Amino acid sequence: EKQSSSLAQEANISPAEAEKRLAQALAYYTDKDWNNALAAKGVVPDALTLKHLGIALSPLADSYAAVGDVPVVAGSKSYTPA
Repeated sequence: EKQSSSLAQEANISPAEAEKRLAQALAYYTDKDWNNALAAKGVVPDALTLKHLGIALSPLADSYAAVGDVPVVAGSKSYTPA
């Protein structure tokens, strides 16, 4: 919510439009199928939206284990290459 308000103010758009852009940007980078579906409709996130999406998602980074190029099993977390 904080980033949608901030994006709305910085881009001079409505809060609803800012929320829509952030949601579309998140979906766009979810996987290849969402990327293709949104790109086919001309929905490609702009740099300002990505900036605010990154700020909004950055607190989640600590909940993910850092992975290298070698699969590792440590505690309850594991890495399996796609």
